[in-house]
Amino acid sequence: MADFCVQCAKEMNFPRTDLAGLCASTEMAHVICEGCGPTTVDSTGRCLEVAHETGDANACFQAYINGAEGKKDG
Repeated sequence: MADFCVQCAKEMNFPRTDLAGLCASTEMAHVICEGCGPTTVDSTGRCLEVAHETGDANACFQAYINGAEGKKDG
C-alpha cells in the first residue's frame, strides 16, 4: 500500500494521509512517503521537509526528480 504525507496526499487529491498517528504530538517519525521518498513527518502526517514550504507537493516531487537525475530547476 502506498503511503503519502499530508502535502502529497492533498496534491494527489487523496482524502487523507496514512502517515498520521505514527508518533506522539511532541515527536517526529522517519517514514517513506511515496511522493517524497525518505522524509520526516509530525504526528498529523505533515511532512517537515523544506521542499514543502511552498505548500505544493509538486515542488517536492520536482526536487526529488532533480536530485535523482542531477538536474536543476529553470
